[in-house]
Amino acid sequence: MDRPGLKAQAEVLIYEHRGARKVLIHRQKLNTFTYNFIKMIYGMTYSLSMGANVSVALTNLMGDSIEVMFQGPWNPGGGVYLAEETSDYDLPCILRIGSSSTPESRSDYHLGDEKMNAEANVAIADDKVKISASFTPSTDITVREVGYSKAFREKSTGGRDDFLMLRGVISERTFSAGTTYTVEIRISFT
Repeated sequence: MDRPGLKAQAEVLIYEHRGARKVLIHRQKLNTFTYNFIKMIYGMTYSLSMGANVSVALTNLMGDSIEVMFQGPWNPGGGVYLAEETSDYDLPCILRIGSSSTPESRSDYHLGDEKMNAEANVAIADDKVKISASFTPSTDITVREVGYSKAFREKSTGGRDDFLMLRGVISERTFSAGTTYTVEIRISFT
């Protein structure tokens, strides 16, 4: 009997705020996790012993290759963790929207034409990770691409860099000035 392995799938949902209601106006499957996402999964699943670490080269939003370190536990009696943040930097997840219709690629490291970004709320429900943020443009904007990035700490400097994890080209939507829209990326594992 052939059994499929774990699959990650993503989709985007766009809601328009109309008074007290959020109305779903767009839903579309996405198909391109970036190499950064694949390397992040590798770093998180790499077998680490106490005090050990593994470095993974990710490409930041500027196109620079940056070594990101995933570290093992320092004190096994103190619990298990993937990494400990000690540099006083926030490490947010950022949702990004843009207007480029250039086809997505695993090697993408930024949106083609970013228009807005916002720190995302991240939640888990059943087999889905939900990444969402709201946008209220001051002028009408055309949205043809969505993505999210995650901040990590650099190995060499301890500074923060942002890395694109997913980029998807979607059917064109107009976000009207003064109207609030919530964009949600759902990643499901089956």
